[in-house]
Amino acid sequence: PSDMHVAVGYDDGVIELIRQTNYVVDQSWSAHTADVTGLDFSKDGSLLCSCGWDRAVHVYRIEYVSNSPRSQQLNMDLAGSATSITLLHKLELWPVKEQWLHECTFNHKDTQVIVCCEDAVV
Repeated sequence: PSDMHVAVGYDDGVIELIRQTNYVVDQSWSAHTADVTGLDFSKDGSLLCSCGWDRAVHVYRIEYVSNSPRSQQLNMDLAGSATSITLLHKLELWPVKEQWLHECTFNHKDTQVIVCCEDAVV
């Protein structure tokens, strides 16, 4: 599924999941209270992590409509679309310190999120 979508983060904290085949926005939600600075899908596309200038790291579960040949016949417009986004984890780092988060990514097993900070601490 992540090969079907692009995640885009904006300076108002909104994240959109955009389908690559037709550029339709499947999901849009207010994720952060400031600029979104990092986004990464897990290998299977079922998880998305995000971070932002609000010093928060979020992990979301994404559910999709089946993209099987039968689903494509029945629901041509919906096959492969993202149907729901669920916040699984929210972590606020350094709430009283001006420490900005620049990037986030999943580790090679998709079991941890790695965050790059302003002072190069990972």
